[in-house]
Amino acid sequence: MLAAPTIISFTTCSGAAALSTKLIQVQKFGASKPVASFSIPLGNSINMDGTAVYMGVVTTFVAELYGIPMPFDKQFEVILVGVLASIGTVGVPGTGLLMSSIVFTQVEIPLEGIAIIAGIDRMMDMARTSVNVLGDATGSTVVSRWEGKLSHFPQFHRVFIIYQ
Repeated sequence: MLAAPTIISFTTCSGAAALSTKLIQVQKFGASKPVASFSIPLGNSINMDGTAVYMGVVTTFVAELYGIPMPFDKQFEVILVGVLASIGTVGVPGTGLLMSSIVFTQVEIPLEGIAIIAGIDRMMDMARTSVNVLGDATGSTVVSRWEGKLSHFPQFHRVFIIYQ
């Protein structure tokens, strides 16, 4: 169902590149055109689930490498700054490294830690962009179901019946 937009986003590391394909595939899946036309572009710009999770993982990883303790208040800051920074992230490759500098600065982790993650960032960018695309598509389909505008039940319709 969402293989085409997921593959496009995975290979290009850009959710914006998969936007039109994602919109078409979500409508084929059953989401109504008004809901999909609103939620997919909106989700493309502010729904960066994979990026927000990545900020937490990368910050914790680098803090462990440097031996910096991460008490609950710092963990909460990482979550808060990661989510807020991911909302304003542009859907182009490589912005995760820039966002990492924002989070690292907030919780006082040396910015040299970015060099440690730079080598694997492209592969991680592929994964987190795919998560972002799937999150947008799922949100659009669930909202269509809640609004009673899901045009037909997809093959995995049992997941959405729970939310009636």
